[in-house]
Amino acid sequence: MAKKLEYQNLQLTDQLISANQHMRSLYDTNIDLKCRLAEQEKENSSYGRQSSAGDSRQSYTTSPNFNRPWKSFATHPYEPASLIPSPIKLESPTQAPRSPITPKKQDSPPGQQQHRNRNGRRHHRTATPEQRTIRAMMNNKPVFTLGMDPQSDRCLLYDFFEHIKQWAAAYTVQMKSLNAEQVHNLYTHAVLAEGLGQPSQLKMLVTEQDMLIAIVTGILSRHMWKYSLDEHALNASEHPQAHICEDLANRWTMLDLTAHEEKHNLLVSQQQIYTSIKNASDHKAWRTSCAERFTNMLLSDLAGLLTTDLSTPDLLERNHTLSELYVKGYRIGFRLRMAAIKWQFQWPLPGTEFNPATMVNESRMLYGNILRTMNSVMNEPRAHEVRFSISPTVTKSDFSGGSEHRVVVHNALCHITRQGYA
Repeated sequence: MAKKLEYQNLQLTDQLISANQHMRSLYDTNIDLKCRLAEQEKENSSYGRQSSAGDSRQSYTTSPNFNRPWKSFATHPYEPASLIPSPIKLESPTQAPRSPITPKKQDSPPGQQQHRNRNGRRHHRTATPEQRTIRAMMNNKPVFTLGMDPQSDRCLLYDFFEHIKQWAAAYTVQMKSLNAEQVHNLYTHAVLAEGLGQPSQLKMLVTEQDMLIAIVTGILSRHMWKYSLDEHALNASEHPQAHICEDLANRWTMLDLTAHEEKHNLLVSQQQIYTSIKNASDHKAWRTSCAERFTNMLLSDLAGLLTTDLSTPDLLERNHTLSELYVKGYRIGFRLRMAAIKWQFQWPLPGTEFNPATMVNESRMLYGNILRTMNSVMNEPRAHEVRFSISPTVTKSDFSGGSEHRVVVHNALCHITRQGYA
């Protein structure tokens, strides 16, 4: 009886995946028909105006091509089609229609072109080169390359979470390579259920386009934050001096909100402690050991979510890259607290109202394309809610001036949906 129920469950799962893809295809067909109708009405209107004016000149205005493959649309299959704005509104009312005689933007001269990598993206420096040969002469203090300051906090955090996204995109298993039984196992995966809810909530989520990669990204980010970036990271990592940092964190919670001078004094103590720990002779060995331990722990937790068709060199490269991300997390965590600054990391919870002041929408194809999604979300941000986040909102507070000066350094990267459709 149990085997029969399991077989029926697998059949239903396979049917769900097929239905999901079929509904996306229907939505694409619906949008394409609307666009064709809008194009035809536009041509008829243009022809009528030309006839009434008696103008026999040829019109050079061409309608935009709205034909897109169904994979480019990530609209949730369970959302009503009425939520998709009309394709007629894609162009601004004040924007002139494009035509074949529109001047083409000239390419930049070779000497002025930006250097780009193989992925077409602009190269972005993630670390400042250090003059290691003269470090001994500078009392073992790092000296950076002339003219290149240490990377800003904002860029440092952005690069870190971006590298996590890249790792997840490279090594997360592809949904199309899984059979119905393997997809069904995703619904009950312990790591997914821990952060995203019960299997019934995961069925539609994991089968959406590229959503599994985003989920794995969120798991990676939270794990690395917990063990390397959080103010309790040393305690979670079982550092021998973690109790000192925990004592500072507890004393902070007992301070009054307006005790700015006392807060600054605590942050100065924090700066001294973290500097002392980092300058210890065994710090790098401890950091490397932790990175390897947590890499093995995370890879074990992600079993079933990562691709398995890797050669031995590629497998070693995957593990090494993940370990280096932990090392980078520790480096960032220490850098942040080796200054008299209070850092706070806040993860938006599922169901939280989307706030563009502290969050960034990662569901860029929610309404069919990037431009339409951006306009719809910005026009009605409160009509959307967080499904899950892949990075936290990071703020820093400086109390050295006698008052709190607070700045948002990193906006949380969130996947969102219309309220009521999560």
